[in-house]
Amino acid sequence: MIAEFPALSAKAHLAYDADGYIQEIDKATVIGFLMLKGIFADKKKHLFEESLATELSNLRKERSKEISSKVFVIFEAVGKLESFESLSEVKKDGFVVAMEAPPKQPIKNKYKSAISGIISSFSLGTNQICGAKKVSDGVVFYTEDNEPLYSYNLVGGKATISTGLDVNAIEFVKKYSKVLAKNQIYTDSSRLLAKSLDEENDELQSFLSVWSGLEIFINKTFSYYESLVYSRFSREDGSTVVLSKFLDRIKRVMKDKYRLSDKFSVICFELDQNNADQDMEEFEKIKNIRDKLMHGNDIDVSTLPIHRTRVSVRSLQTIHL
Repeated sequence: MIAEFPALSAKAHLAYDADGYIQEIDKATVIGFLMLKGIFADKKKHLFEESLATELSNLRKERSKEISSKVFVIFEAVGKLESFESLSEVKKDGFVVAMEAPPKQPIKNKYKSAISGIISSFSLGTNQICGAKKVSDGVVFYTEDNEPLYSYNLVGGKATISTGLDVNAIEFVKKYSKVLAKNQIYTDSSRLLAKSLDEENDELQSFLSVWSGLEIFINKTFSYYESLVYSRFSREDGSTVVLSKFLDRIKRVMKDKYRLSDKFSVICFELDQNNADQDMEEFEKIKNIRDKLMHGNDIDVSTLPIHRTRVSVRSLQTIHL
């Protein structure tokens, strides 16, 4: 297990095979498909059972072809509804099908922050992740007799894929997933970093996502690092009244006048003085490409510095943590 959320009755862990964890979601997907084909009525019971087994097998084979040799993050949560109403229900051997049951999105929304924290901590904890993709998500209800109840509309799932995770990355997730889920300083920027890993994005979407994450982090943390700079200058000169007034004056005059590059220079210097010059040079290169892109210049999207921007976000946030 890599993360646990007792207040939500939820947990997350790693797996190399997701089939056993999402079998009920797979089954609900296939049953919905068979319902559309009309293979569901009692008089077609034998045909339905054969079709269910065949389609489940096909679904898993196709998934295996698409995402073989990957790592899954499985997020599981359980809860209880005070009441349950549906338009109609059909009972079968071992399960129930319900139409227009309670909406699932409010249930899913309850766990968004926790899931975001887990994905974000992977994004920050290692540079080994080259992509992330949702495999499946769903909500399955259970009757008082503990039979699965599949309700429709069904929406596909939540698991993420990565490659070659080392022990340090897993430990990072265990340590920081809750912090990233709760702390607003990290939430938006790390969520955008995670979004940039989505394999369904094109290069432009990925770059704009991770750049936005970098920009948000800089703007949200700048005032903190600015205060550290002024505080150190005051201490180094004996905290004279004249110097203090001078520094206060600069701070007031410069308020709302700092460029993004100015803010980044302060932050990277405070976080890592040894590499500040190199970090600043890299930031200026990335920002120059971003500015050309936003000003309508012809930029080959395949050359956008997506990975380099991710490295900058990871570096800033992991040190800040």
